[in-house]
Amino acid sequence: MKGFSIVLIVSLYAAGSSAQSCGCTADESCCSDDKGYACCVDQVSFCVPPNASVAKDFPARCCPQWTVGCSTGSVGCCDPARPWQRTLTETAAPRTSASITSAGKVGAEGTRTCVNTSCTVDCDPTHSPCCTGTGRCEYDPVFSAMRCIPPAPLICSSNREEDAAASFTVYALFTTTTASGISCLTLDSATGAISKSLPVSGPAGVYFTKLYGESTRVFPFDSKRQKFFFLDIVQQFASPTSSITLYGIDPATGSSTATPVKGATGFVMSFVYHPESGDMVMAVGSRSDATTKFYRVNLDTAEATLMASLPRGASEGDSASYYAPYMSAVGSDITQVLRLGYKQVTKGIGPGLGVTSLVNRGSGPSTVWTDVPSIAGEEFFYSVARQAGTDTLLSLAPSTSVNHTFAVVAWHGTAAKVVAHINDAHPPETDATGVLGYVADYATADAWVAMVVDKEPSILPGLKDRWEVISVDLVSGNSNTAVISGKNFELLGAETVSVSGVGIKSGPTENVQK
Repeated sequence: MKGFSIVLIVSLYAAGSSAQSCGCTADESCCSDDKGYACCVDQVSFCVPPNASVAKDFPARCCPQWTVGCSTGSVGCCDPARPWQRTLTETAAPRTSASITSAGKVGAEGTRTCVNTSCTVDCDPTHSPCCTGTGRCEYDPVFSAMRCIPPAPLICSSNREEDAAASFTVYALFTTTTASGISCLTLDSATGAISKSLPVSGPAGVYFTKLYGESTRVFPFDSKRQKFFFLDIVQQFASPTSSITLYGIDPATGSSTATPVKGATGFVMSFVYHPESGDMVMAVGSRSDATTKFYRVNLDTAEATLMASLPRGASEGDSASYYAPYMSAVGSDITQVLRLGYKQVTKGIGPGLGVTSLVNRGSGPSTVWTDVPSIAGEEFFYSVARQAGTDTLLSLAPSTSVNHTFAVVAWHGTAAKVVAHINDAHPPETDATGVLGYVADYATADAWVAMVVDKEPSILPGLKDRWEVISVDLVSGNSNTAVISGKNFELLGAETVSVSGVGIKSGPTENVQK
């Protein structure tokens, strides 16, 4: 379906089932049922048959290649690694500045509190060098051993008025409305003001033209090389022997590179960045494969080294490993990959965290499904990013209030703390269809940043929402939000463009001009 960057499903009523009889082009596939058809852009989407036998009567539809067809949410396409397709619980009162304190809004007499992060050494519940002072041991089911939560380092949250988050330079990737491509934005975290807006050029730019403005995955940012990276194949006529290409995008210039991957072929199911090593972990297989291969990819050479082959199990109901190839993040130990989402993705059942060990611990690689912390007044986490150098995870959690605005939560195991309450932060959505796309977040050792939607009127009629940047200083606990503006970006409603990635520039903040 060409030209729709956020809306994932468009039904066009016509007869016939072939691409030609549907009116689809050569790089599209016809997705039809007895009600009509849609044309799926092969490079980015696939056809899911109708599921009229379940609670939601979804028609035949085009779903992104990295998702699965499901019977929940607003569009019937669910990402196993980003649980955005769901119906949120509603309570009577919306969150407002009067009912919920937002960081930096209370006054000089406010407080700052901290929560401990974890270390990765085994410990004894009665004694360990790691567990001194306020440290404590917790059982880790993945390693079948006790693990220590030490008193440091700290993630802090603040509600003191003087604690405004420090300004730093943010890179972001967004789809465009005027051309089939991606724009690289450079902006200030404190003001949201854009200093540069550049189109992606080079081989990645050519790749994006084949998506015709459709939404993309959220691409990881490489803090070491200061680039966005992603992996893909040519989907049309693809096979297990199809060549994989590693693409790199320099957001400061818009230039890109494309390098054939050596040592691996086939369908790329997901990829995550490991900041400690500067490498990527890639899962290769297909939606129907019984076994998935995990590779470590060197981003300088594009060499892939096999880490493990993981049997997925018979079904989502029987095996925690079934969706393990859809990775959300990777632990500080690169052999431990994470999936935040639902155990049974197609039904939206069993929220939690899948932890997959890619090391043979006697019975081969395996996945353990664990609960995530429950935060009063907040729903199941919407996203996850790991603080570099630790195993502390940071997530956006929708409020249980009617407007479902996000809070930022730091957590590990069963310990969790709200780092920042945001009064107006949401996923992209419309009143008619509900939630329709991704937010993006990213963390270094010292800071966390996210691209979310602020519900405000736009200059253009009928477009009400704006993209905004949230930033949190993980050392001081200070936080900030700012609507993105400059370079005519403020003319675009959040319903018209989707986010493809976010990262933080190393070094001083750039001079920003509106």
